Amino acid sequence: MHIYNARDYSSALAGQDNMILIGSQYSNPWQQLFESRLNFKENPPDVNPGAVINSSPKAGERSIYSPTDAVGYCVVAYLLDPDRGTNILLIEGTSSEATEAGRDFLLSEDKLSSFQKILQEDRMPFFEVLLKTSEVRGTPITASVEAYRTYSGQP
Repeated sequence: MHIYNARDYSSALAGQDNMILIGSQYSNPWQQLFESRLNFKENPPDVNPGAVINSSPKAGERSIYSPTDAVGYCVVAYLLDPDRGTNILLIEGTSSEATEAGRDFLLSEDKLSSFQKILQEDRMPFFEVLLKTSEVRGTPITASVEAYRTYSGQP
């Protein structure tokens, strides 16, 4: 395992290994490589700052999820990069607390197995999930699945 700051990473490295990218595309520009593959995208800062856009809302889903002082959102995506033959894990929150909640979601066996039950899959597929988080300044309190997508292929 190698850990890099976004500013120290290079395109030569991007094609060699699986990646975990943490932070929004504004704090981690490497996220932009995969932005076109995401359904849930963080809005540009000049348009409804911090909101998450749902590109193709399903029944019961909203097209825009706007954070407040007590509610944030986090997109967690586990994707195949077919161009490079590698797996990508993205964690992108509307705040640092929301990003931390995404990390907690991934590190919790209970939360991941509950999510897998929602998906009704024997093995975890490639996916994208929008988490709604409740937070107090500096601390995520809860995270719940707001919406999700699965993608073909098995890791």
